[in-house]
Amino acid sequence: MQKKDLISKSKIKDPSAIKTEIDRTEVKLETEAMSFENEKKLTKKLKVLKKNLEDASEIISIVDKLKKLNQEINASKKNTDNTHNEIQETAKESQVLHELIIKNSKEIDELKPKEREAFKNFTKLKKNFAEINNKLKEKLSEMSIISEKINKFQLEEEEKRKLNETMLIKSKEHEFEEKFKHGKKITTEDFLMFQDMLKK
Repeated sequence: MQKKDLISKSKIKDPSAIKTEIDRTEVKLETEAMSFENEKKLTKKLKVLKKNLEDASEIISIVDKLKKLNQEINASKKNTDNTHNEIQETAKESQVLHELIIKNSKEIDELKPKEREAFKNFTKLKKNFAEINNKLKEKLSEMSIISEKINKFQLEEEEKRKLNETMLIKSKEHEFEEKFKHGKKITTEDFLMFQDMLKK
């Protein structure tokens, strides 16, 4: 789900789709006779596609790493919960044993070894809980770093989109100016298209 959302927000195609388009363009360049201008356009398109493939592959790799980290974090959380429950159960057992010792002073000698074993298990589980908890903190830290990278990438993509829109508007403005200079008529369709671009 995260991968689909990210591809949708950043307007990046799936790497496999880009690769297919690259192969198709390369075959066209190698096998079809075309004008120098068309060959130049296709070469430029191929360069853009390869750059897009590189960008897409990088962000998909980051998302896959994030997904793996999420799985590891969920596993660590589960281990933490299980260990915590075991600690609580052992603590209850230790408390019960302690109360029995007070109540039945005659059985103190027999119960002391059990109490020591229960406390030993409690200490061991507590240590295990601390280790798992530390690993969980490390995974959360890694996830935070990757999330920052993704946010930065999305901001860069948004800036690129805005720049492209600005350049498109300027291009249309230049086209209008040229038509004015040469006395050409600006159609209603031209005007509506330009107005729609400005709204976007």
